[in-house]
Amino acid sequence: MSPGSQDSPAVHAAKLGDVLREAEVPADFNIPDNYVDYTLKNTRPLPPVTWGNWWKELNYLSLAVLTLTPCIALYGGFTTKLRWETAIFSVFYYFVTGLGQYLDPKKGSTTWLPSDAHYCL
Repeated sequence: MSPGSQDSPAVHAAKLGDVLREAEVPADFNIPDNYVDYTLKNTRPLPPVTWGNWWKELNYLSLAVLTLTPCIALYGGFTTKLRWETAIFSVFYYFVTGLGQYLDPKKGSTTWLPSDAHYCL
């Protein structure tokens, strides 16, 4: 309460109760069960992409990461002499990084197949 406020304890308790009730309401309380229809009705449509505005729709950070990184790798691949140690390590690293999705640290075990292996087929 502010120093000049003359609220009684009952009024203050009622205000506090209202604040607590509002805090307990979930953020998506007013969203209907059909979220797709709700989103389509309440989202402003984007302008169409044309030859005149296509460059405005690009995400330049993603474009840079997805184009510069492979270009640097290709340049390095064509200008660097390949050693047998590097070739063996690259094959090993390829398989080890591919297994990362199957090692679940939350379960505490290293299973080679996920519990829902039928989704991977």
